[in-house]
Amino acid sequence: MLFDFLSPVIAGLFKIGMDKWKDDTTFKTLRLAIRDRLRREARLNAELLRNLRTKEIVASELLSTKALEEIFQMPIPVVNILDKELSDDVKSIFDKNKQHKKWAENIKTESDLVERLWQRTRMFQIRMESRTGKPDTSYLQKLNAAMAMTLAEKDKENKGVRSSFLTNNMIKDYKIRITL
Repeated sequence: MLFDFLSPVIAGLFKIGMDKWKDDTTFKTLRLAIRDRLRREARLNAELLRNLRTKEIVASELLSTKALEEIFQMPIPVVNILDKELSDDVKSIFDKNKQHKKWAENIKTESDLVERLWQRTRMFQIRMESRTGKPDTSYLQKLNAAMAMTLAEKDKENKGVRSSFLTNNMIKDYKIRITL
């Protein structure tokens, strides 16, 4: 589980102090790794929902929620990982459908978006498992597309550098710096 892997890093970040941790290189790498994993999961889910729109039960079973679930289990507030405002381009994803636009009115930041995405994904899965109703997959697909788009936009600020994981050497090095 991602949380178990990152616990030593997170504990070290708290030792540094809340005011300094966002400037720490390891935190920046951790943040980028989490954002990258969420982006990949959202892109996959958006594609699944677009291609399997008429087969909701299959889509429900295939949707990935690991990254979404793990971000809410971390002892770091979500707003510190997903701290950016949504761009107008991302918000425009919801404009074509009046109901979707209304539902998305209160989604102002990345942290708002990830919370709504997790809620709607779980509601979709629960409805499909219990066979109660036929939920609209287009809104869920748009939420996933918006998440993938905003994370791709914001990560351009990192000059195209992407990190998919933290290496064991980085964690060992970080533990040494913390204990000194």
